[in-house]
Amino acid sequence: MAYNKAQPPNDRKICDILAVQIDRGLPEAENRIWHAHPVWFLDGNPVVGYSKLKSCVRLTLAPADCGLAPRRGRCRPA
Repeated sequence: MAYNKAQPPNDRKICDILAVQIDRGLPEAENRIWHAHPVWFLDGNPVVGYSKLKSCVRLTLAPADCGLAPRRGRCRPA
């Protein structure tokens, strides 16, 4: 994944591990770059993603009631 390759070596390892584990856990999810970060979608709804911050790699999970079932309003990261 180009996003992971653009990260410093230690962060790249973390990003690669996250991508593999997310793909294993959500094989039916669509993965794409969204707002400049890798995000996995189920039925068009974002459910998990990660991003490189200044000092770490942040894993973002959508709340269980957001993304897995239709609902009104905007979803916020968990």
